[in-house]
Amino acid sequence: MEQMLERILSELQVLRSDMQDLKQGQERLESDVGGLKEGQKRLETDVAGLKEGQKRLESDVAGLKEGQKRLETDVGGLKEGQKRLETDVAALKQDVNDLNKGQERLERKTDLVITEMRSHFKHIETRLESHQTIFEVVSNEMKSIRIDIEYLSGKTGKHDTEIHNLKKRLQS
Repeated sequence: MEQMLERILSELQVLRSDMQDLKQGQERLESDVGGLKEGQKRLETDVAGLKEGQKRLESDVAGLKEGQKRLETDVGGLKEGQKRLETDVAALKQDVNDLNKGQERLERKTDLVITEMRSHFKHIETRLESHQTIFEVVSNEMKSIRIDIEYLSGKTGKHDTEIHNLKKRLQS
């Protein structure tokens, strides 16, 4: 019996030792569970912060998408404006080209008119020179005729006087 008691005692000691080990293990587990609970609280806080951050990011992304849509609309408007400008520039180039052609035609016509006017002017000068010669000849002839008229007038006056004298004599 004593042996049995010793065995029981020894087993009780082993059980006590095991129990103490279990208590220590349980305390460690409880301590670990407490740490895990604190870690879980921190993680839950972090997750809440992340969720809040995610909401802000989603809001920011929505704002960016809206801004991108406005930019795309603006870019579309700019592209349309650029197309209109390109069309207008092409029309202006055509107008300038037409104006250049018109100017060239006007220059050719002006050159032709100038050439014709020079030719006409030379013709007029030639005719004026011939008229000048004719005027000089006519002027000289008129001077000669005037001299002849003066001479004949003088003669006519003499003849009139002589005729008058002859009439008086005949009457007397």
